[in-house]
Amino acid sequence: MTESEESLSDQAPIIRVLNVILERFLEANKDRLPNERFTSVHIVPEKKRVVLRYEDQTGEQYEIAPFPKHINTPLVDQIKRRAGIPIEPKFEFEYEGHPIEVMVKLSYTPYGEQADLSFPEYQSRIVPTAPITTVTKPIGKLPEGRFRGKQIGEILLEKNILTKRQLNSALKVQQNSERKLGEILVEKGYTTEERVLEAYAGQKGLLYISNVRRASLDPVVASTLPKRIALKLKAVLMRREGQTLYVAMVDPTNVFALDDLRLTTGCEIVPYLVSERTYRGLARKAGYEI
Repeated sequence: MTESEESLSDQAPIIRVLNVILERFLEANKDRLPNERFTSVHIVPEKKRVVLRYEDQTGEQYEIAPFPKHINTPLVDQIKRRAGIPIEPKFEFEYEGHPIEVMVKLSYTPYGEQADLSFPEYQSRIVPTAPITTVTKPIGKLPEGRFRGKQIGEILLEKNILTKRQLNSALKVQQNSERKLGEILVEKGYTTEERVLEAYAGQKGLLYISNVRRASLDPVVASTLPKRIALKLKAVLMRREGQTLYVAMVDPTNVFALDDLRLTTGCEIVPYLVSERTYRGLARKAGYEI
């Protein structure tokens, strides 16, 4: 890989963050009447975080989403590259097949460089659509309380996934080894890893996601967690609601990993159990090369 290719690879998560910020802003205006449209988006550094704000036509600003502080410098640098600053404070962004001109204004604050982005030509071309109602749905499967504290084998029996003969056969193998019962059941072909994990989630009272398709992953949210932390903790940020983050984890019972995530993001963490395979799929979807 050449030096320029390595540089582009390092920038890829930030490029995605900027693209989604622009797309979300433009989409937000499609559902508004002409006199209610936002005019600009501000990326504002604060002491311990970076805040994304939309400004309306009266000059009032609305906080849309906070980000970790470390994202500010690379994000502003990416905006400068796009705009060719200091030569020309604007760039084009393709949206729904049309080039959109983005005007850039930079300013310095005590906590870092602030970027203000406006879309003068686009405002007059927007045709409002019918309002969209967003309904928050649970991600993945909720734990079944009746299985809390029961043995894995007992849970699989109750769910008619195993027969008593299969369970006894696996338990016999386990007596002469230090392996987990679930591994033996999967190896013998009695059940799947997903079924074992679902039973484990019921046992521990954990939320569970069985595969990548069932995960609601927001790429902007996912990209705010540094790659080295995501790979170290085997965690992928999926969605954010206020100060709560929904996180896919291979081991959501790891209290040290949960503490690391709280300290890194400044949010409350709602963990979801996922298999190694699902984690790898989500990590790739979030832009982590593993």
